[in-house]
Amino acid sequence: MRNKQSFSTNKSGISLLEVIIAMTISIILISGLVLATTTSIRNSQFAKSQTLATKFAQEAMEKVRAYRDQNTWATFTGGCTPYNPGAVPAQFTRIKTCSLLDPDKMQVIVTVSWTDPMGTHKSELTSYFSNQSLWK
Repeated sequence: MRNKQSFSTNKSGISLLEVIIAMTISIILISGLVLATTTSIRNSQFAKSQTLATKFAQEAMEKVRAYRDQNTWATFTGGCTPYNPGAVPAQFTRIKTCSLLDPDKMQVIVTVSWTDPMGTHKSELTSYFSNQSLWK
């Protein structure tokens, strides 16, 4: 009689297939965590830039308001467009547009824009200024 080797059904150790499946699951989980972290950082940077852009737009609008308050209406309406509200960091661009809607009302739009890896974005504020001498 030949001696047949019998295979035991009680195996100890890990098969190659189990190792591959475990590695695949680990890679998927780690990739998901990296993606979530990257997205979170990108959103955080966007929120920071959005907050700064809005702050710079508000700052310019306040300077325009102060310029109006410190000058006559004629000086304000004649000098609003060339009036420079100041510099912003290189990442941002600030543009101020003044439009005289009627002799006693001016619209001022301040737009702060910036570019990041997700594209170009902007924060825009619009205010209407009126001739204060009419109030007195």
